[in-house]
Amino acid sequence: MTAYRSLSSENKYSRRLLLFYSVECGLKYLLMDRWGILSVSEIESDKEKEGLLGTHNLREILKALGQQGMVSFSSFKTCHGDFVNIAEYHQFYRYGIRPDDKTSEKEEKFEDELRQVADWINEVI
Repeated sequence: MTAYRSLSSENKYSRRLLLFYSVECGLKYLLMDRWGILSVSEIESDKEKEGLLGTHNLREILKALGQQGMVSFSSFKTCHGDFVNIAEYHQFYRYGIRPDDKTSEKEEKFEDELRQVADWINEVI
């Protein structure tokens, strides 16, 4: 979160990507802590746990942590007409895909929701 906060608002792609990955890592840390494991290799072929640690779908991870109602993570459109949802959000910013002209409010809401989750993570750690 420190790197996210230190970047200027002009670097919105980098800021939002850092925020996403910090939230993803924090949530996965909480899962591993709940399961009492220190390494992915300790999962012992549990497909559900492997799937949760391998996904970028923060909604599913929040659900596994009992926090599914915390945020909505609505989707928005790219300039190509494709929908971006929580599972693809990191790719949208990693590859610098331009949003549809009408989605800036949805992007900002998405960022606000990620910050809410980050704040929650900081409270419970």
